[in-house]
Amino acid sequence: MFITIYSRKYHQIKNIINKHLPVLFGVESFFEVFKNGCRFVTRHAGTLGGISAPSVVHNNSKRETWLQTKGTYKCGSTSQNTGKGFEMNDYINCNTKSVVYLLTCRKCKLQYVGCTTRSLKCRMREHINHITSCSNTSVVICHFVECNGGDITQLDIQGIEKVKHSDRGGDFTAKLFHREAFWIFTLGTR
Repeated sequence: MFITIYSRKYHQIKNIINKHLPVLFGVESFFEVFKNGCRFVTRHAGTLGGISAPSVVHNNSKRETWLQTKGTYKCGSTSQNTGKGFEMNDYINCNTKSVVYLLTCRKCKLQYVGCTTRSLKCRMREHINHITSCSNTSVVICHFVECNGGDITQLDIQGIEKVKHSDRGGDFTAKLFHREAFWIFTLGTR
């Protein structure tokens, strides 16, 4: 799929690409992708009105304080290396709300991704209470009870993304679940 901003040269560009597309068929991996041809999609070009009076105004001023420091900061336990490196784009601590988090079993390295709209410490307190009292039958609680006998010192907790509200609103819960699903598939915790 070829996506571009519409211009008067669009049809010329399309003809040039279609003319030279067979050159890519020589590479086996490209042949599978382009065997049905190439689809062309145009986006709306920017207008003078859109440039001079945008519907969403972005604040470009940057304040440099410790609050903009990126990463996850400990609240009593250490972070667990998952084998993959990811750059943290947010400052996350125990009081952060709307977080996608990662629970890791230190004993067997099994991981679980979850999300919460409440503060991270409130949600973690629930997990810890369920583990120590063996009162919940969720998969993650059952694992920690069976694997560690309810020992919460074998539990690592890490915030991995703070989900922000959109300037335009929308369904925030759906956005939070979408980011949770993204991390589940990215980290392979299904």
